[in-house]
Amino acid sequence: MLIDHNYIWKKIKNNSIFSSIIFFESIPSTNTFLKKNISSLKDGTVVIALNQTAGKGTRNRKWISKAGSSLTFSFFLKVEFLHLSFLTLFIGVCIAKSINRLKPNILNLKWPNDLYVEKNKVGGILVESIHHNNKKCDVIIGVGINLSSFNKGDHSYHSIGIKEYSINQICILILKEINAEIKTLFENPNLIVKRWNKLNMFKNKEVIVRLKDKKIFGTFIRIDFEKNLIIRHKTKIVRIECEHIIDIKQYE
Repeated sequence: MLIDHNYIWKKIKNNSIFSSIIFFESIPSTNTFLKKNISSLKDGTVVIALNQTAGKGTRNRKWISKAGSSLTFSFFLKVEFLHLSFLTLFIGVCIAKSINRLKPNILNLKWPNDLYVEKNKVGGILVESIHHNNKKCDVIIGVGINLSSFNKGDHSYHSIGIKEYSINQICILILKEINAEIKTLFENPNLIVKRWNKLNMFKNKEVIVRLKDKKIFGTFIRIDFEKNLIIRHKTKIVRIECEHIIDIKQYE
């Protein structure tokens, strides 16, 4: 799969929050590039790489991708601090809507930043913020999606399984969706939470919520507008602050 960044830019540039696209055949990390060069780049700069050699995941994990099999890009925006907590959910919803438009109901979301097809992780989102004050900050959003399956070492990496669409078409759809829905992030973030809950892969399923000092079992009901996890534990409704959650897994 070849990336034509000029074609992508031609398709997304009109009335866009995005200001330019920078393309690399190979780079350690698109997020790291933006972080190092953010002072000299315009708000809305998109960085796309055919290959990432040191992709970043959450909690300092590595994001493994393969040239030609994965779509990896990052961009940065200036956002108000109060919208920052909704940003990961927003990007996840935009990606899921884009992919599900091509193949209905194939992609679901796992709290807080993972993309799943059935029980297989196929992508992720990494949001990194640089705070200037209590009102605004620069935010770098990294996206990685496996468009075709591949092996690295002893591990197999699953994909979204949509072979009839090119990497360029999928990238365009996602960036257009983000651009079209960005006002929702700023004006009606509660709607983002509602949409995320509809795409939640664990909705109404039994889960194990792992916290720092304990595990809680229950039925995943929803994320509320304060970004608390609401679960039903036996006969009680339990509210858990999402910032304290390490992981959520389905109970089997």
